[in-house]
Amino acid sequence: MNTCNLKLVPCISGNSAYGRCLLCAEGQKDIKFLSSQDSSLISREVNRKQFAELVEHDEHTVEISSLRTMTRLNMPVHIGFWVLEHAKLLLLRFYYDFLLKYIDKQDFVLVQMDTDSIYAGFGQNTLYQCVKRHLRAQFVVEFDKWMVKSYCETHKRHFLSVHSQVDIGNNKVVAKELKSIF
Repeated sequence: MNTCNLKLVPCISGNSAYGRCLLCAEGQKDIKFLSSQDSSLISREVNRKQFAELVEHDEHTVEISSLRTMTRLNMPVHIGFWVLEHAKLLLLRFYYDFLLKYIDKQDFVLVQMDTDSIYAGFGQNTLYQCVKRHLRAQFVVEFDKWMVKSYCETHKRHFLSVHSQVDIGNNKVVAKELKSIF
């Protein structure tokens, strides 16, 4: 039985749930698929005031798009806006409180930053190599605050001691020389 539970599923589903809150309902169309043999129903749909487009997919199927007669604006857009603004704030915190704090500006270049992503180039083979030498111990301690965990809480001590060569005995963190996958 696997005792390592990273709880990724709630994070993923929670992260994508807000997208529908910002859906623009105005201008949406209703789409019907009809049999091309039913010419009376097709002509009735085409002659409606809301008719927008007719597309023949094959000799048996016709797609008819029509404008909606009524649009309900009942989505909580304030939730969507809050999530987007909060994501921007978190990304700015990551840039200023993590990248600029731990990595020298000569070791990375920011290419682009968006609401949910950051594109940067780093001058070393690993992120750990880019970290300022005098801050490497603190970087390892705060690693899981900023980066995605590759371990569960049960195996954190083992992960840090193997991959970053950090001695974490007696709550002391002493950075040793680099042997890292960060």
